[in-house]
Amino acid sequence: MDVTWGELAVVVVMAFAAALTQSTVGFGAAIVFTPVATFAVGAQSAVAISIIFVSAISTIVFLESRPRAPLGPIAPLAIAGVLGTPIGVWVLAHSDETTLRFLVGSSVLAGAITTMFGHTNPTPRPAPLALTAAAGLVSGTLRGATSMGGPPVVLYLHWLGGDAMSIRSRLFAYFVLFAFPGIPMAWIGGVIGTKEVVLATASLPAVGAGILVGRAVRGHLPDAWYRRTSMGLLVVTSAIAIAGAVLSIV
Repeated sequence: MDVTWGELAVVVVMAFAAALTQSTVGFGAAIVFTPVATFAVGAQSAVAISIIFVSAISTIVFLESRPRAPLGPIAPLAIAGVLGTPIGVWVLAHSDETTLRFLVGSSVLAGAITTMFGHTNPTPRPAPLALTAAAGLVSGTLRGATSMGGPPVVLYLHWLGGDAMSIRSRLFAYFVLFAFPGIPMAWIGGVIGTKEVVLATASLPAVGAGILVGRAVRGHLPDAWYRRTSMGLLVVTSAIAIAGAVLSIV
């Protein structure tokens, strides 16, 4: 196991940025971390490191956030996500992820643009079980394959509706239920190794700092800007995913 100072520096800086983003917006840790970390440690290691430390981010952010969404109504979505994760881990371990990244980027880009300029219901809709299961399964599959499992759930919760605080608190609840089962799955699937554990552990102080800064920022983010910020993050991420897929082909 060889960890260079360059790899460590990139992982620590991006871990801070990832924790800041998730603490502020409610999601986005893997979205911010993985595309950049891929250039330093490779795609598989970047996904594995993200799976480890996003679990810590999700737990800390959920525990310190107020008000907290009840976990019960979110459980079906999280269970579907957990069931989809082994599929994504298998894809990551055995398949070329270029096509997957391109398809994910394209679909997320279309959904994010539609949501950004659409109308979010102030009163949440009922959550249809079939759509809940579908959103969770897609999220889990994408998390296992690319570590970026947030976009399907973000789009789904925005479709369900509610104000910024309620959407963000439901995201915190989803990720705290969804996060930790992915670690043993990725370990068994051969995705997580000693190097990934060392780099993820070294990034934990930066994660804590990012969460503290995000906590201070999110209280000053108006509802109107919350949707634009979260959808804008998805647009940037999907564009990066598409660009990375195209560059890997050419």
